Amino acid sequence: AILTRLVTRPVQALADAVRRLNRADREDSAVHTGTAEFDFLSDEIRSMGQSLATAERERQMQLDKARKIQQAIVTSGDIRVFGYEIAVRYRPAEAIGGDLADYIEGADGTVIVVADVCGHGVPAALVTSMLRVAFRAHFDARRPFADLFASLNSLIAPLSRTVGFVTMFAAQLRPDGNVFYTSAGHERPFVCRGRLVTPLESTGLPLGVDPHAKWTSNTLHLQLSDRLVVFTDGLVESRQLLRSEATERIASAARGSTDSQCAAAADTIMAMRPRQAHDDVCVAVIDRSGSRQS
Repeated sequence: AILTRLVTRPVQALADAVRRLNRADREDSAVHTGTAEFDFLSDEIRSMGQSLATAERERQMQLDKARKIQQAIVTSGDIRVFGYEIAVRYRPAEAIGGDLADYIEGADGTVIVVADVCGHGVPAALVTSMLRVAFRAHFDARRPFADLFASLNSLIAPLSRTVGFVTMFAAQLRPDGNVFYTSAGHERPFVCRGRLVTPLESTGLPLGVDPHAKWTSNTLHLQLSDRLVVFTDGLVESRQLLRSEATERIASAARGSTDSQCAAAADTIMAMRPRQAHDDVCVAVIDRSGSRQS
């Protein structure tokens, strides 16, 4: 009985306090054991819990600021440009993520880019921010995408051992329906024309894989009511399906809604993302509309 009172019960109380450090009640982890030595340990555990709680609040505040910054630089929403309607949806796996969507309007049309940095969280978000700044700094409507991708690759390659690689799809949407695009190992986009779905092949390696890699550009023509769908691999890898099956379901959703607004189609496709997704997901649906709509 004496051993239980002096040792077993105090140790059990301390063990319970330590377990509370892993829960939300970190600041309420002190216990009184009745012995000076164990009470000292209890006070230390309480102090540790308060420090952890303070650090966690600070971390959440910093993540919230980072999330707001990323929301400001990653395109998401519905966009109308000359000849096209564009709907972009983005959901990071964590507070911030490594997918990117951006667009630039110019005299020769609109350029849209969708990219996926390997991984997610803070490291991927930092590379995403750098990539957006670099893309805009190096972009020139008279410059081929292949050259632009080479410039971006020279920035990403030195970081590849830390952050891995980056896939990217960039397309210039001309008002006449002509589309010039380059894909750096990106998940295959596809064009919906009625019930027909045509995938677009990659035109080179992901950024960061080979510092001397080269890319090519391809051309396609979008007729009125055609739909171009671009997405990151988090949409197919997060599903408990074979990759081909997941891709077919996405294509079926896009194809089945070609009569609806592209915003509704983007919402339908994004809704296929599981609640417990482990990767960031970005979806861009681009409809050829023929004119600017107000």
